[in-house]
Amino acid sequence: MLISTAMRFADWFRQQEGLTQEALAQRLGVTQGRIAQIIAGEMPSMRLAARISEITEGKVMPNDFLRLPPTTERAAS
Repeated sequence: MLISTAMRFADWFRQQEGLTQEALAQRLGVTQGRIAQIIAGEMPSMRLAARISEITEGKVMPNDFLRLPPTTERAAS
């Protein structure tokens, strides 16, 4: 089952009691509107994704925003 990264970031945000979009935006150096866009599912720049990873203490990683399909590794023959 794939879980949307936007939901993952949105879930993290909702778990932060007392943290507003405006306060998070100030910590990240972006606008409140940009935070709302990311929560709604828009992809941040990789630089912003890295900052989000720092702020979330690794709970949301930059690669989480790369909506890649799941991969399977094959053993070398």
